[in-house]
Amino acid sequence: MLRLSIMHTLRDTLNLLLREWRFFVTIIIGPVLIITAANLTARIATQKAAGFVLAILTFVVLIFSGVRIAVCCHRFILMGEQPRSFLQECRWQTRDTWFAFYAFAIYLFAWLFVFMAVLGGAALSPFLQFLPKWVLILLFALGAIGMWLLFSYLMGRLSLVLPVTAIDQRPEKDWALWAWNRSEGNEWPLMFLLGINPSLGWVLLDSSTGIMIEQAKQSSALLAVPIYGFSWGLYFLATVFQVAVLSLSLKELSPRAGEVEVLATIS
Repeated sequence: MLRLSIMHTLRDTLNLLLREWRFFVTIIIGPVLIITAANLTARIATQKAAGFVLAILTFVVLIFSGVRIAVCCHRFILMGEQPRSFLQECRWQTRDTWFAFYAFAIYLFAWLFVFMAVLGGAALSPFLQFLPKWVLILLFALGAIGMWLLFSYLMGRLSLVLPVTAIDQRPEKDWALWAWNRSEGNEWPLMFLLGINPSLGWVLLDSSTGIMIEQAKQSSALLAVPIYGFSWGLYFLATVFQVAVLSLSLKELSPRAGEVEVLATIS
């Protein structure tokens, strides 16, 4: 059975992004510019309705571009395919719909189990009220860590369906069972790579970009533009990095073309 190496996968991902930085910058520059423009317009808009419309626009762009960037990255890493034009890069296809569906289903499934764990903790709360405060704090902390690890575990076991969907190799039925079986034997590396690592990264990213965006709101429009652009550039680069981790994880677990046709490599 193949064993997935955490350090090897992270190192290969970083090397790939550094080596092929032109491609990754090309596919994220459009969304970065659009969202930066929307943020700047919302900053100077005087009507609340305009700010609301721009917030919706930003959300739509984030969802659309997130799916398209992920699919383009998976196809580039696993098949060597590059969009020949900006229009091709933005073209939504059936595979994108399936990709978005699976991504939503995975998150919903993982959060469902977390919600059930929360309900279980709430059911036990009447029996815990007589415990010392420090014990309650300790139990709460352990419960929060446990739910985070459960969420990360489920994300690691199920996310392998996403890159195969991007390259038109999605299982026609029982996709969750397919992903579960494919990840068997590498549960813990995938749990770290696809669950723990990205969640810690997003916390760090949100805190740092949040500070920058607040600074942009208090700065002049001329200074706000590069701050917004840099913040959203970091966001999409983090997205690309995580997508690359997922692609390389699948590639490392798929050594034979008969299993998944993803052997086209980027030299």
